[in-house]
Amino acid sequence: MDFTNLKTLVVSVECGSFSKAAEILCVTQSAVSRRIKILEDHYGQLLLDRSGLALKPTAAGHLLIEKARQVLKVEQEFLYDLQLLARKRKISFCCTAPFGISYLPDIFTRFMSRNSETSDLSFVFDMPEGALKGLKEKLYDLVLIEFCEDLSLDDLAVYPL
Repeated sequence: MDFTNLKTLVVSVECGSFSKAAEILCVTQSAVSRRIKILEDHYGQLLLDRSGLALKPTAAGHLLIEKARQVLKVEQEFLYDLQLLARKRKISFCCTAPFGISYLPDIFTRFMSRNSETSDLSFVFDMPEGALKGLKEKLYDLVLIEFCEDLSLDDLAVYPL
């Protein structure tokens, strides 16, 4: 949906003139005037009083400007939400070097070939103690360690391989 005409109306009233609105919107003054005319024709109402030094909204203009600001705000919120949706999931993974070197190259290659558009994977080698510390400090989302009999895993979700 195109909200260009509504935005033009709001900017024109905020600036007080078509020429200043044109500068802000990077269009010609006639384009601004044409957009306002389109709105006025569409709603069948005069929206701006052009008789003074500065543009003033008519009663109908006040109503439309109020609604236009609400609509434009909702559009901005929607566009922001779309940007968040499009961002990649960040996954931080840590494991010990022997396991990572032996088993993970093929696994990560397959994972990234399928998920590179939606995931941003960071991968770190560390000793078991450092990996657990990083997990508890939320540096890593997932940790894979072997030989952990001497480590306390009581407060963690543990899945044996």
